[in-house]
Amino acid sequence: MSYGPTIKKAAKGKLLDCFNNRRREFKKAGVITHHSRGTTTIKPNFLNLNTSVNSDIEDVEEPIKWLNNSSDPWDLVEKYWDITKSYRIKNVLNSETQTVSQYMNEFPALKKPVGYKLLLEDFNFLYPEKTQTLFENIPIYKDRILEHAKSISTNLRDPTLKSLLNEYLDQAQEDEESSLVAVFLVLPFLFSPVTIKKKKGKGNWRPSKSEMRDGFILHLRSHAELQESITRRKQKYEQLAFTLQPLIIIIGPTISDIAQYFILVDDTYYLVNSIITAVDCCFKIIHALHAEYPVESKPVWYFIQKGCYKLKTSWDTEYVTVNSLISDLDISI
Repeated sequence: MSYGPTIKKAAKGKLLDCFNNRRREFKKAGVITHHSRGTTTIKPNFLNLNTSVNSDIEDVEEPIKWLNNSSDPWDLVEKYWDITKSYRIKNVLNSETQTVSQYMNEFPALKKPVGYKLLLEDFNFLYPEKTQTLFENIPIYKDRILEHAKSISTNLRDPTLKSLLNEYLDQAQEDEESSLVAVFLVLPFLFSPVTIKKKKGKGNWRPSKSEMRDGFILHLRSHAELQESITRRKQKYEQLAFTLQPLIIIIGPTISDIAQYFILVDDTYYLVNSIITAVDCCFKIIHALHAEYPVESKPVWYFIQKGCYKLKTSWDTEYVTVNSLISDLDISI
């Protein structure tokens, strides 16, 4: 397939014992390797530990068939999803041809409003140490990002971009949620656009900063704009021979008055309740599906991956601007 803050206490109990046992097993098998500065690297073949994809097919054949054809009752969906997780994820990581759309159609439960929770469980299985990382780190980095954006704003020559960036920074003062929305929306303005080689036709595409933002978080003023905006985006991608990857959509007249937060995956809209949840879910869904980051916003997503999740994978692309921003913000990875 194409590629809130917490109070820390000394943890104890059966859950921690289970977690540590699982962690030791992963380390022993070579699944997890730790670098001196805390970044976790997951090897691309970690699910091929000692068995082939076909070795456990008899155990999951019936649950897979059931999931292919059913999405109720939900407790049975969750049970069979858990039973089949290793088999399914092996197939996802090993397939070079299956698309996100095909996978969504293969398992109808994913199209239900709570379907995204299944993909979150897959991410948690893949990266058990990264489940709460964004919620822990963004509150720490928030002020640094906003201050850096202010310094960038003073040097912007484009009056439209400068006005937009200042609008985000002004509304960041409204409340905590507005502040977090502003943090994520200013991120695309902190990177230089990356020239993208078109897959179809001649020439290259160099997205503007606004296009980078829209490829990361699409802000619509009203729900009436939704379908037309997505249709235009799909048509644009089709002309460039790209596909629409999981996308965050927020709807509201201003960033201090956001009424809805969605993650769009293929043709399914998942509704969540905050911007940080939307970013967290979208990131985890992309990795659970082994999808690609939206092509025009890849630097933004790699900053979130490396800077906020402290996560390194075997499929990563290095961006100088990402490493530079991480350094400028004094973020350890």
